[in-house]
Amino acid sequence: MVNRARGDIRWLAGASAVSGAGDWAATIALSLVVYAKTGSAVWLSVSFLLTRIPSALAAPLSGAMADRLDRRRIMITSDLLGAVTYAGMAVTARPLALILLGSLAALLHSPFGPAARAAVPNLAGAAGLSWANGTLSAASNAGQLAGPALGGALYAAVGAGPAFWASAGSFVVSAGFITAVRGRFRSEAPPSSAGGESGVWAGVGFVWRHGTLLTLTVVGAITFMATEIAAVADLPLIHHFGVGGVGYGIMNVAWGAGGLAGSLLAARIVTRATEPAAAILGCLVFGAFVAAVGAARGSRSFRCSHCCSPSATRSRLSASTGSTSAGLRMRSAGGCSPPSVPS
Repeated sequence: MVNRARGDIRWLAGASAVSGAGDWAATIALSLVVYAKTGSAVWLSVSFLLTRIPSALAAPLSGAMADRLDRRRIMITSDLLGAVTYAGMAVTARPLALILLGSLAALLHSPFGPAARAAVPNLAGAAGLSWANGTLSAASNAGQLAGPALGGALYAAVGAGPAFWASAGSFVVSAGFITAVRGRFRSEAPPSSAGGESGVWAGVGFVWRHGTLLTLTVVGAITFMATEIAAVADLPLIHHFGVGGVGYGIMNVAWGAGGLAGSLLAARIVTRATEPAAAILGCLVFGAFVAAVGAARGSRSFRCSHCCSPSATRSRLSASTGSTSAGLRMRSAGGCSPPSVPS
């Protein structure tokens, strides 16, 4: 029984790693092709916005679906719908259509994660829960490390279309892995709705009533926003330094590797007593390193080269940004051509 449970978790981890790698590969390819076709960081910002916001807004609904519907079917359906959408991106060339399809793919695949996490206690059992969570976390990190490298390499070698086809194929493989799981994805008892509050509002109320969770939620949202703002500057800098799609993939691999190293370090040295200090230190270190990129010599010369560009370029730059307060991220817009318990 233990061996079967571990086998099920390995199938689930494999699905998470493969689909995660495909998702990251598509994200990298989408960013590269949008910037190559438009030369605009404004378009790149729109791409990030429209591929993040819909799935984020759907997250509470995805959690409710994982509580109430067949989790196996949710995961397989999410994978297959995502595969179809990425296949559509492989035969599309217009930037707006690519962005909209990318947004749709993220939205359709968003129920996968909550369903997978909710199924872990049932598949692993209480005795194997720690091992299962560690295995799933390692698989997610593996996908985050492999995906950007794959997307950047495919884009550089054969273009965006094959990268999107590879992403579609990864989702089909993930769905096949889920069908191989033989254990139960939920317990026999149906979810309880006692107390008159359930689903999305129960989760919102729980976070609202617990100050620590509410603070962490707000800090997480602000940190994520800062990450996405900084991410818009990546591609203009990549083009400025002339390292192309492979360089962009390597940059995102380094980001994933840093996250993995940080999580492993935190697991070894952070204790219950030092958690608040570690959280504050982590935010400060993150901000310091992002600021260091902006202050680096290459970034300064990048800004200077745009400030000294011909007047036609400067006017196009101003029109695309709308203000001078957006700094490096927006200055790149006109100057270059071409990321428990079982229930």
